[in-house]
Amino acid sequence: SIPDVLEDIGFGVIKNFASLNDAKKLGEFYSAMIARPNSSANTIISPNDELKTQITATVIQAMKNGVAERIENHLACYFRIDHIQCMRTQHAYMPGVSFNWHRDYEPMAQVHIILYLTACNEDSPATIFTTLEDTRRLADLGYHFPSSISDDRVEDINSLIPKNDRPVKLHRPLLDIGDATIFNAARILHRGDAPKGKLRDVLVLNILPSLNPWNQDLSYLGEESL
Repeated sequence: SIPDVLEDIGFGVIKNFASLNDAKKLGEFYSAMIARPNSSANTIISPNDELKTQITATVIQAMKNGVAERIENHLACYFRIDHIQCMRTQHAYMPGVSFNWHRDYEPMAQVHIILYLTACNEDSPATIFTTLEDTRRLADLGYHFPSSISDDRVEDINSLIPKNDRPVKLHRPLLDIGDATIFNAARILHRGDAPKGKLRDVLVLNILPSLNPWNQDLSYLGEESL
């Protein structure tokens, strides 16, 4: 189950987080709203009202279909969706610090869900993960929260492993349109990867513990809060 996987290795896959039709529809919005190609690796999309409505409906349906229960079981408490980002990833010659190995400077209980609006194959842009065990191993070697404003972050995580030690295994989930990854962004090392030739469109949900159920918070704060 998702809670067990998150506790054991720090990340998991949610199959069919969104239907194929809903995921494709969101991706069509992205293409329509990006006027011209961007030279940076990540393009953040500011959704219009129509896209906001579609995103909200998709996320609420996923939560009702069992995702909310999985998150609550993992956190052992209620949660709230703190915010949602719309993002397109593509190859760039200077991709930025998130494409080197890091842990997010966020609350340790924060959970990220990345909904893929494009398929993720072996040669697609993706988020690559280590595990909790290997993250602890790297922390013991002094690599825990490398700075995002210097050259402290590395692209090759195994360059930090002593020669005769077991190398770090890298995990790159293969995903269909509408699948999602879920992971503890502050607890496991991860990085983006953007090979040439393909785009990645994703919806990123940032989730935090709460005293109230997710739908109660949403009713109180309003859908615009997402």
